Amino acid sequence: MKFTLYGNIPALKNSKIIITKPFPRLVSNPRVVEWTNYAIKQLKELKLDNLNIDYEVSLKIKVWRGSKHRADIDNIAQTIFDSLFNKNNKGVSVILDDSQIKHLEITNMGVDKENPRAELELEKYVDDK
Repeated sequence: MKFTLYGNIPALKNSKIIITKPFPRLVSNPRVVEWTNYAIKQLKELKLDNLNIDYEVSLKIKVWRGSKHRADIDNIAQTIFDSLFNKNNKGVSVILDDSQIKHLEITNMGVDKENPRAELELEKYVDDK
């Protein structure tokens, strides 16, 4: 199955920020929370939110960023993974867990300021051994 998630995807690695008042604590970066909520909305609109795929999968991702701002492609992939399974994701469960991803291809396609996005292709994993 092929589908597209729109928006400039933030890198998950640096997604926690320190708040000191009224007491010190870590909270999720608002940019990551905002994009994840937007991705969940898109998955629901595409009717992909309750697939509950329970088998091993192959995932191919092509990412177009909205700017030349540096971000590690693997951290962007992690943000996408977390939008696909139910980890407090407001009922979204395309796959049950990211450990089901047995084959991953991710390509940074460069910058598209007008239409930042990730094109995903999710298929049942077949071991060619």
